[in-house]
Amino acid sequence: MRAIENRMPTAQYEFEVKGKLQALAAEIGEVKTMLGEVLKRIPPPQQSGEIEFNFVRQEEVDRIRKQKGSNKNLFALALEQKVYADLQSDLLLPVDERTSTDRVQFIKDCVFKYYQVPQNHQLDVWRSVRESLNSRTRRERKALRDSGRSQNSNNAEATASNNNENYVDPYDADFIGE
Repeated sequence: MRAIENRMPTAQYEFEVKGKLQALAAEIGEVKTMLGEVLKRIPPPQQSGEIEFNFVRQEEVDRIRKQKGSNKNLFALALEQKVYADLQSDLLLPVDERTSTDRVQFIKDCVFKYYQVPQNHQLDVWRSVRESLNSRTRRERKALRDSGRSQNSNNAEATASNNNENYVDPYDADFIGE
C-alpha cells in the first residue's frame, strides 16, 4: 500500500504543477505578443527586386530622384523626410536603432534601385548613405539641445545644469570617434 501512495500524486503536488503550468502559459502568451511585435517590424519578403511603395508614392520618389540628380545621399535624406513624415520621433534615432526597420529597408531599396547600384557595391553605398542620415540625426539632436539651453538661459539654475560641459550625447559620432 505504501508503494502505491508513493506513486500517486498528492493534492499539494497537483496544485504546484497546475501553478507552474499556468505560469508557463502566461510566459508563452508574452512571448507570442513579443514575437508578433517583432514580425510587424520585419519587412515582408520582396519578389524579384520590386519595391512596395507603402510609405511614399512612386511618383513622389521619382520626383525626388530627378531633383537630387546623381547624389545618392541627398536623395536618401529627402526620401527619409517623406518616409518618416508620420513618425518624426524615429528621425532622432540613428538608422540602426530605429523601430521601423521596414522604412529603413524601403530607403535602402530605393537608393539601390534608383541609382542602379551593383550588388558588389551595395555595402559601401549603404554605409555612405547611412552615415549621411546619421549625421543629419546628430545635427538635429544638437540643435534641439542648443535650443533647449537658450530657452532656459533666464533661469540661473537651469543654466547651470545645461552648461554642464561633461554632458555627452551617446549618439554623437564626434565624441565616439567614428
